[in-house]
Amino acid sequence: MKTILFNYSDLAGGAAIASYRIHQSLRHVGVNSGMWVNKKLSDDWTVSTSTSKTHRLQSFLRTTLGRALPELCFRDSDKTHRSYNWLPSGWTSKMNSSDAQLVHMVWVNAESLSVADVQAIKKPKIMTLQDMWAFCGAEHYSQDERYKSGYNKDNTSSTINGIDIDRWVWNRKRKHWQEPFQLVAISEWLANGIRQSALFSNWPVTVIPNPVDTSLWKPLDRQLARQAFNLPVDKKIVLFGALGGTSNPRKGYAYLEKALAALAKDRNDVQLVVYGQSRPEHVPDSPFAITYVGKLNDPLTMCLLNNAADVFVNPAVQEAFGQTASEAQACGLPVVAFADTGIADIVEHKCTGYLASLADSEQLAKGVHWVLDCDLAGADIAGSTLRENSRNRALARFSYDVVGKQYKELYASVVAAGKA
Repeated sequence: MKTILFNYSDLAGGAAIASYRIHQSLRHVGVNSGMWVNKKLSDDWTVSTSTSKTHRLQSFLRTTLGRALPELCFRDSDKTHRSYNWLPSGWTSKMNSSDAQLVHMVWVNAESLSVADVQAIKKPKIMTLQDMWAFCGAEHYSQDERYKSGYNKDNTSSTINGIDIDRWVWNRKRKHWQEPFQLVAISEWLANGIRQSALFSNWPVTVIPNPVDTSLWKPLDRQLARQAFNLPVDKKIVLFGALGGTSNPRKGYAYLEKALAALAKDRNDVQLVVYGQSRPEHVPDSPFAITYVGKLNDPLTMCLLNNAADVFVNPAVQEAFGQTASEAQACGLPVVAFADTGIADIVEHKCTGYLASLADSEQLAKGVHWVLDCDLAGADIAGSTLRENSRNRALARFSYDVVGKQYKELYASVVAAGKA
């Protein structure tokens, strides 16, 4: 089967990396997937973009004007991440005239496709949602429940001054997206949002997780990994990814701070390792020593860091999936996170990590305690078993072979049904 997987980029950002991995998993199981992007960063010959100067100029103008003009019309005190998708892209005519049997859209923001473009694709199509944007207004994550009842004058967000930009984008989706097509959610948490939404409540949706290359993300020697990062061998290493995490309330850093304070009441053998940022000018108060390793763009280095840790903590209170958590599990690293998020699809409670009640810092601390004490005699589960379970869960649920086959079966059913 020949297909097109369309995404803004192949490597620029977490959603792009997830999309590229989906593409790789498809090719792994024999699907002739070609990835089409606006912004290509890899040298992969199976990823295509226009190399013309005209295309690059148009892409730049669409991305710039597509954001700048709407944002002249409103102000948001919460500074929520939004996409407007209102400028036509020119991609749909190329898709419709191609010999591909199916078009698979993933992250189509940054004006990669307009809302109207999506319905203009006449081939059988699928959209994989990496966040809440498709069933919200312009927001990528909703801070209220307007998506459930519909966006109207009576439920306008109090943080918006000016035009209700979210209502405008939502109405465009309602106008153009009247004919249902197949949706894919990357977690049950996200699928539940789709089912409860006013836009998509009657649309077909299936859950397929984002894949991880388990031949790359794998267990390595812990002592050597710690030596590589100059980390102490006599401390329990708690790993946290801070790329946007310390400033974005959705990422839950405030809950981690409280959890660490609670943790310090009972133990002094912990060292916190933060990746995604360099050491700041003003280091936050912490009861434990903090090592900042900066931004790590190389997956091999990230894999090594996961292997140096005892536990990975993701305190996000809104998360569609949690790719860093699935990567950690693939390395055999237990994960502590909040339930009632997409991460709950990754972590099996007290088998591969610990799921705390949502926004409960005390339980988050309890979960870290539980994992760190698994190497002690009389623990609920042996630390080696916990790490082995983590690796096995990643192999069984997130490997290229497993995820690729799920998409391959879905592709076949959508093409057979002839749904566009």
